[in-house]
Amino acid sequence: HAPADVLGHPIADFIHPDDLPLCIAAMERARSGQKVAGIEYRVRRKNGDFRWHMTNGVAVSNGPAGELAFIGISRDIHERKQTESYRLLTDSVLAILNQDLEFPDAIRQILDALRRSTDCDAVAMRMKHGEDFPIFQSLGFPPDFLETENSLIARDAHGQIRRDPDGRPGLVCTCGLVLSALTNTLSPSSTP
Repeated sequence: HAPADVLGHPIADFIHPDDLPLCIAAMERARSGQKVAGIEYRVRRKNGDFRWHMTNGVAVSNGPAGELAFIGISRDIHERKQTESYRLLTDSVLAILNQDLEFPDAIRQILDALRRSTDCDAVAMRMKHGEDFPIFQSLGFPPDFLETENSLIARDAHGQIRRDPDGRPGLVCTCGLVLSALTNTLSPSSTP
């Protein structure tokens, strides 16, 4: 944001709603003379996305009226927070796999961990069955969506399987493209 975009606007316009109480409490501590150290919160970027930041600072007197200004350093820690999130998800999946669970129950728990970790509304796992990859387990998808999107096999106007020149069935799915784009966007090595 340019300074003109920020000055005169309430802090709530730029802080993630879940992190606003933490930031307000930190500002109150700063007003009482305490240092603010290592506060982690999400900041809204100009494009509307949120990124994790960590701030250290103090309140200082700003002029003869005794008004206070907050002087601090804020550092973008988004990649570190994503790496922590991936590690926690990996730990959760390994803990699930180390339980004595039936395969479908383990997959359901893994999908639940994935959904919570990513804040996705819905997740699913496909498994190969014959030439197709139907949905094996899902959480959050409506039944009509699951029914219409269950098959990945491309079919022609007569319902016949479309095959490539080597005889392999053609597969049609946008979920792989979404996951590829999401992975490229979220990977720690990608540039924002």
